[in-house]
Amino acid sequence: MKGFCTFLSSTTPIDEEHVHVRWIFTAPRSAGDDATAMAAEAFCTGVSQDIPIWENKVYRERPVLTKSEKPITEHRAWCQQFYSYPAM
Repeated sequence: MKGFCTFLSSTTPIDEEHVHVRWIFTAPRSAGDDATAMAAEAFCTGVSQDIPIWENKVYRERPVLTKSEKPITEHRAWCQQFYSYPAM
């Protein structure tokens, strides 16, 4: 939120179905005493609308993507280095 608020998000996996998400909002004093509270409230309102989508997401090994979505494929490939798999 350029010029108004800085937002930091940290997500930690808890198990195969749950994550712990932490958010931090900071703002310059010039933005006002309630700037971070306003930003957090607006953000949480928007995020709460996405929860039904997140609760119903399904991992697709080979998702159907268009050519313009190539960065998604590249990002998924990069993320693979952080995955842990159960021992066979």
